Amino acid sequence: MKFFLFIIIAIGLLGCQQDEPGITDNGKKPLAYFPFDNSFADASGNNHILEVHGNPEFVEGYMNEPSTAVLLNGDEDFFVSVIGSLDTFSISLWLQSYRYYVGEWPQWRSTIFDYSEKQVYGSIDGISGATQVKCDTGSDEIAAADIDNCYEWFHLYMAVSSDVQIYVNGSLQKTTPLMERIAYLSDTLYLGRSSNDDALKLTYFYGKLDEVRIFNRILEQEEIDELSLKQ
Repeated sequence: MKFFLFIIIAIGLLGCQQDEPGITDNGKKPLAYFPFDNSFADASGNNHILEVHGNPEFVEGYMNEPSTAVLLNGDEDFFVSVIGSLDTFSISLWLQSYRYYVGEWPQWRSTIFDYSEKQVYGSIDGISGATQVKCDTGSDEIAAADIDNCYEWFHLYMAVSSDVQIYVNGSLQKTTPLMERIAYLSDTLYLGRSSNDDALKLTYFYGKLDEVRIFNRILEQEEIDELSLKQ
């Protein structure tokens, strides 16, 4: 009798278990998830390989815990992962950007990510005025949102489907309709560098990345709220 009671209790406890915190509680997990908790592994369960280039360092993350984020040096550090052909793409991540120099000249533009050979391209740009996060697409539509202080941790969510959406710290900042959906050119995602090998057009990211999630769907507001709040 005690044995069967133990089994019933154990099943009940398993039924009460929740998904890993911060992933979303509706069962729709990311296509790829790189938490950078002292590891470059994909925690989504889909086993995407993250190729590491340069020498990224594990550093303190947005929750001020050691070895829970990566620092990219803006020169040769970046990641590459094959995530498949997507006509709907969205990305959630925490980041902290630094200004870097080439010789004596400060660089005001850096690449956050580049999917499918700039079919979806996220960057930070301060060349033409206020510092902005931008999302460029292969059909030349550009959505941009001002950032008050990119040198402090902030949450960014970008989504591209029938339109481009940019959320900063959980708030919708920009929506831009697209004339056409993403054109599949490559199934590869770059993090921290553009895919262009032309040295004159190549840009890196100098700063920290944490909790990077890739989705093949558009997130609901409550999911964005969950991911953008400091737990």
